[in-house]
Amino acid sequence: MITAHSGCDGTGMNTMEYLEHVVRTPVDALEIDVRRAGDGRLVLGHDPAGEDTQLSLEVAFHFLADKAVRINCDMKHAGMADDILDCAERCSVASSRIIFTGVIDAQMRRQTDARVFVNAEELMPEFNAPPVGPEAVAALINRCKETGYRTVNLDHRLCDERLIQAFREAGIGLSAWTVDEPDRIRALLESGVMNITTNLTAEALRAVSEAAPPPPASALR
Repeated sequence: MITAHSGCDGTGMNTMEYLEHVVRTPVDALEIDVRRAGDGRLVLGHDPAGEDTQLSLEVAFHFLADKAVRINCDMKHAGMADDILDCAERCSVASSRIIFTGVIDAQMRRQTDARVFVNAEELMPEFNAPPVGPEAVAALINRCKETGYRTVNLDHRLCDERLIQAFREAGIGLSAWTVDEPDRIRALLESGVMNITTNLTAEALRAVSEAAPPPPASALR
């Protein structure tokens, strides 16, 4: 998968300009930052400043309702997942198109086919800076197995060959952010990373076309 980072290709972050641009590109998903404004509304914004002028999630979902792209909702607060799903339902956005990252709720109120790419630091707060030792990698994999998460979202600088191999052997997917070097994108895809979030969509899509398929997990054992 290739996910367009909010504000990719020189567009404004979390703006209609960004959404209109991304739906014209053949990426698999787009990222929006979702936060709760002071009046309780769900709005798009990485930071709280200017909440009154920020695009509402409902407006964004209405625009995206008839588009094929998946929507990565990067949540900036806890307790928003069910409200996001309610908004998606009102706007005729299938929950299967939603990917949650960011501040993940321990438990949603209802069953859903939305996907969760859990941020590594949500499971292990100390897992946020390279280099990462083998003990920390093993501990994060164990936390995934304990909690049932099947995909981890993490800084691409943490994705060295040893970590990628360990996660592939454990059957846990990796989503890497934010990768803006074509050679790095290609290398990560060839090593088996399942999702790349990037600001450079054309370069990333070109890297996908040039990347060799990853070896089967059995070849790594």
